[in-house]
Amino acid sequence: MIEVRQDKDLRQHDLEQLYMAKGQSRYESRFGELHKAVIASDYLITAWSDEQLTGILRSSGDGAFTQYISDFIVHPDFRSQGIASSLMDTYLEAVAHVDEIYLFFQNSGPNTFTGTWLAYRGFSEIKGGSVPFIYLRKKA
Repeated sequence: MIEVRQDKDLRQHDLEQLYMAKGQSRYESRFGELHKAVIASDYLITAWSDEQLTGILRSSGDGAFTQYISDFIVHPDFRSQGIASSLMDTYLEAVAHVDEIYLFFQNSGPNTFTGTWLAYRGFSEIKGGSVPFIYLRKKA
């Protein structure tokens, strides 16, 4: 059973295991700094299977007008179980008052499953054709 939480109770080791699940991470030698950055995020939504961190979505911004999603990750062994949807839905509920939410995505265009999934959640592509793709969701 997956539990989605909105607290900042996670250890550096939890982050290391999630971010290194694909074998490499741009944070590989800087997990201490990453942990501090994650804890300092304005919004932090995590998914857990027992004691294992299986997903994370975090953002920072001014809290009223703009938020930037800096990490949105699901552990490869836990994909296709609705974790990404649970993380995003919980996050969007928490930031419903924010005017604009930006998401920079590395491997997704508008004609992919992820692009379609983001459009379903109110995001639209504002810059494509190169990496990263940039999506924007405006408050209705």
